[in-house]
Amino acid sequence: MKKVMIIINPTSGGETALDYKESLENKAKEYFDYVETKITQKAKDATQFAEKASKEKYDAVIVFGGDGTVNEVISGIAEKNHIPKLGIIPGGTGNLITKLLEINQSIDQAIEELDFNFTKTIDVGKANQNYFGYIFSVGSLPEAIHNVDIEDKTKYGIFAYAINTMKSVVEDDVFNVRIESENGNYEGEASQVLVLLSNYYADKKLFDENKDQIAAVIVEPVAANMGLVLPEEGFLEFLREITKDHGSLLIFDEVITGFRLSLGGAQQYYNIKPDITTLGKIVGGGMPIGAYGGRREIMQMISPDGPVYQAGTLSGNPVATTAGIETLNILKNDPQIYERLEQKTRKLADAAREAGKGHICVNQIGSLMSVFFTDQKVRDFESAVTSNTEQYADYFGYLLDRGIYIAPSQFETMFISNAHTEEDIEKTCKLAGEALCSLDF
Repeated sequence: MKKVMIIINPTSGGETALDYKESLENKAKEYFDYVETKITQKAKDATQFAEKASKEKYDAVIVFGGDGTVNEVISGIAEKNHIPKLGIIPGGTGNLITKLLEINQSIDQAIEELDFNFTKTIDVGKANQNYFGYIFSVGSLPEAIHNVDIEDKTKYGIFAYAINTMKSVVEDDVFNVRIESENGNYEGEASQVLVLLSNYYADKKLFDENKDQIAAVIVEPVAANMGLVLPEEGFLEFLREITKDHGSLLIFDEVITGFRLSLGGAQQYYNIKPDITTLGKIVGGGMPIGAYGGRREIMQMISPDGPVYQAGTLSGNPVATTAGIETLNILKNDPQIYERLEQKTRKLADAAREAGKGHICVNQIGSLMSVFFTDQKVRDFESAVTSNTEQYADYFGYLLDRGIYIAPSQFETMFISNAHTEEDIEKTCKLAGEALCSLDF
């Protein structure tokens, strides 16, 4: 028997939500044998109802409400052993989530268009023990939005948020914040903290709704500071297409990938041509240096040809640039170097995968690799942080005691160099296998 739970926030839609109860139930009966309707009365009711639906293995949950109610429902089903399908009716004032999902903003039409034979996957995030469907923020602006009275929402609609937001901007307070992450901590002042989940669809929506307002998209083509995370197939192509369509710049941060994945960096590797590229590290052959370049019309904006002045104490440093030029000459004169690096690194990655099968995820591209102590496929930050850092520390310590120095943090990336011999690789493969076998998975 197929079951669905309908969760309605009666204060949504200008307190007209219950007017849609019957039509929503009739629509649900087209797909399900059993329909149960729950009406929220207080905060977190929607979460408790959704948890019940998950525990009792309902096939789907339909939520009628705004973004807050939707997030409560998501909190009730996320990361559960059984996750029902989720249908959303935009019954709130702002309805950001449904707009991003291109759900019809007419309640009647949204109910009519409900189709449980068609589903799509969406990103969710987690802050403390609460989940959210697209955006999470801390500061005066979200506080102002949160504190809008129900009476004001009913009377003024979405303009109630605008009024409170304007007040918060005038009275914007700075607060001390401490943010802890696996990559390090930040402690200092802030007025707003914003976490925005990214996916192709949301990115497209942001561009569509902010025409001529997005100057540039800056991205690491291959993320290497949460461990090594490769771009999803088609992602870089998507960024190139959408920025070109909207007249925005695409900027590649190739500080790590530049001259490491290929002589032309990640952009040559993936055949994606950005508008601007930033470089560092390897371009100086180990000397402190940074560089940037871009399309001719962009670079002609830099002094002395253009109005933008750029200078620095070490700009054009003769020692660093000489080291960089020599590094590039070595790479140019040895075109097989990248194939050798790829083979060495793949050998090490494959050995780790075999020894830790079922317990680790190994990401590798060119001479870059990371070992994540998780049984999940690591494809983004959320999956990266599922890695067991204590096991990684034991792994690191085992190898260090035996003369092998790898990245000390789970969320750094390991690099193989041309200086590593076949003997080095063989020894590392052997010891890495022993280290993985020694762990208590």
